Amino acid sequence: MADKNLADKSMANTSTPGQAQHPTPEYPGQSLGITGLVFSFVLPLVGLVLGVIAWNWSKKWGVHNAPARAAVVVGAVIMTVGLIIYVAWIIAAGPYLLQVMQMRWGMRG
Repeated sequence: MADKNLADKSMANTSTPGQAQHPTPEYPGQSLGITGLVFSFVLPLVGLVLGVIAWNWSKKWGVHNAPARAAVVVGAVIMTVGLIIYVAWIIAAGPYLLQVMQMRWGMRG
């Protein structure tokens, strides 16, 4: 009986003696949260959507997903700043663009 338990234990560890075992905890939404975080710097709307999806998946499983939260925050902040810059540019360039349109095409404003 002791030999059978010993054989079962030796079969459980199939890694080589010099190889370190580092289990990576995998939870729902982890990879999607990281993907969302990366996308939130490049395409903030896509990163925001992916982050929200990953956050909801993790919430259903009761797991804290930091990359998903970061993707939501970073995506929202970058989108907000981009929108503010866009509106400021329209306000600043509006009079100039109106003047150019009047000169070139004879439009009146």
